[in-house]
Amino acid sequence: MANSRRVNIVKVGDALYESLPDGVLKPLKGDSDWARVDAMTEEEVEAAALSDKDCQPLSDEDWAKVKLVAPSRHP
Repeated sequence: MANSRRVNIVKVGDALYESLPDGVLKPLKGDSDWARVDAMTEEEVEAAALSDKDCQPLSDEDWAKVKLVAPSRHP
């Protein structure tokens, strides 16, 4: 993963932002069809997520390696 970089994500209300090193919050934009997702049942959402071969659930061993980081407060 030579091209990987750490990205700090902050949620403000319903919006997601990338927290930049200088404290600026950059809005994250995507092509997701959230209206379609909102219309899906929990079972449909889970089935769709599990069908994505690139995004399989984390194992207990993977979760044991997760480092949770509290968001910092900027003046």
